[in-house]
Amino acid sequence: MKDSIVALLNASQPDAAAFGGLGVSPNPICWIGTESGAPGGDIWSTGGNGLGDPNSPTVCPKACDTTLQDGDHWFFTAGDAIRTRAQLIEVYHGTVGRNGVLELDFAINRDGLVEPAHAARYKELGDWARSCYGAPRWELANATCAAQQCVLELELDPAGAAVDRVMIREEIGLGQRVRAYTVQAMALGSTAWQAFSSGKAVGNKRIDLTKEPVVATKLRLTVSAFAGADALLVKQFAAFTPVGCS
Repeated sequence: MKDSIVALLNASQPDAAAFGGLGVSPNPICWIGTESGAPGGDIWSTGGNGLGDPNSPTVCPKACDTTLQDGDHWFFTAGDAIRTRAQLIEVYHGTVGRNGVLELDFAINRDGLVEPAHAARYKELGDWARSCYGAPRWELANATCAAQQCVLELELDPAGAAVDRVMIREEIGLGQRVRAYTVQAMALGSTAWQAFSSGKAVGNKRIDLTKEPVVATKLRLTVSAFAGADALLVKQFAAFTPVGCS
């Protein structure tokens, strides 16, 4: 069917994003490799299916498709249990928070509508995402780092605020370039940096959470390795309090 699909897209929607569309669309989206909503690692926007490949020249963002109903159940069944708000928050952090594209299904009921209980749960997830991440408490935006040297410090005002998560974003239009980074915190009353989080992939969005909030005066992002010789543009380095995120 490939030739027919290519002809149809070229005629009607040449710029369409196509799931599994390598070789079919100029804007392919690759499958993450699981329908669980828990890919379980750093996600690369380059390479084929699965978590991707940071060394691949092929751009293919990863679609993280999963269900609202329990048990990988895609088709509506009256009375089926649906995931809790807490479970969906875990899915969000494991997909969106790891540079994935979350595709949460709609299992349409026998009346051709979204089941009211489902609609309520979708709204809960959306309300939570806006409450938690809609407005960072502190942020640096569009910071440019010199080639092969990227250290950014984020002052927390007032000093001594509780921080339990950070968000890092690359300018993805320039490619997914970060290969290794660390975040450190300077605790209130200390002059030494302590580990907060670390990782390899950033991409469009990376969210790191700590088990317990850290009462800190400032945070430091160090990108120790990134691809390319040009300066790196960090679109956002933001920190959040636990308020609105539980």
